[in-house]
Amino acid sequence: STLFFPQQYFYQRSILVVDTTVLNIQNSTLDYGGMSHNFIAYGHAQVTLNNVHQADWTTAGIYDHANFFCDGNNLGGEYICTGNSTVHFRNTSTLLVWHHLPDSAVIQHQFPTGPTIPAYTFNNQQPGIQGVGYTVQLDSCSDVMWAIMPENGSDVTLSNSTIRAIGLWFNRGDSVSISGLVNNSNYSNFIAPLADRNLNLINTQLQTWSVYLFDSSQATISGCILGEVGAMGTSRITTNGFYCDGSGGYFWSSESGITFASNVSVATSVRSEKNGIMVFGYGSVNSGGAAAVGQSLLVVVQSSLPSDPV
Repeated sequence: STLFFPQQYFYQRSILVVDTTVLNIQNSTLDYGGMSHNFIAYGHAQVTLNNVHQADWTTAGIYDHANFFCDGNNLGGEYICTGNSTVHFRNTSTLLVWHHLPDSAVIQHQFPTGPTIPAYTFNNQQPGIQGVGYTVQLDSCSDVMWAIMPENGSDVTLSNSTIRAIGLWFNRGDSVSISGLVNNSNYSNFIAPLADRNLNLINTQLQTWSVYLFDSSQATISGCILGEVGAMGTSRITTNGFYCDGSGGYFWSSESGITFASNVSVATSVRSEKNGIMVFGYGSVNSGGAAAVGQSLLVVVQSSLPSDPV
């Protein structure tokens, strides 16, 4: 069968599997109308995707005690692995696997390389991994990209790895200044200039830095080249003079988050969502566009855009 999701903008629709729901999709096509789409598994949900053709990109979050199994899919998409979940990919291509690293995490890790990953396991039973509740397994997967989401309070050392993205989480009312993070960097021995955590990259290549704020956290951003920036909860972001190249997503304010951006240039979309507030002033949007969705508020002041805000 084919399941089609009409979307007017990316991430308009979601597949949401919660509580004790069981979802099985086999020998089918998922078509998201040419735009990125959300997939969320939470609680004790069980999801099985066998021989599924995905026409477009999926951004998925696997939370709590959810169990997610994917076998024989052409386009996996990106999966955020958290909580006490179990995530297993087999014979799947084009995967971006996000490893959430909570404040309890103490990690010394090296990601495998190569066009095909014959076998990979990440959990608390592996050497150098502590404070993580979930399990990630890969069997015979190709075009795999690695990513981490370290929280404030975590202690993470990565070595001899090629990393597609690092998405920094700022949680529990954190307050921080962010500068000096630049995409497409090769690090021989780099300690991230963040006072709220230890993040050490040794002989490691990184394509994208991204920043995500939760609950009541606050951040100021300057002097960076980042791939994605977003505010959630009741967090607040103040930015001045940085570049968002879109290699990690877009520039946004969601839930009840507030973002003030001044003298910022982006090569992606700028968007307010849900009840978020985004003020974008004296900057430029070089590609993508500016939009407000849900009950949000977007204010664009003296900025260059490819088209009027929507």
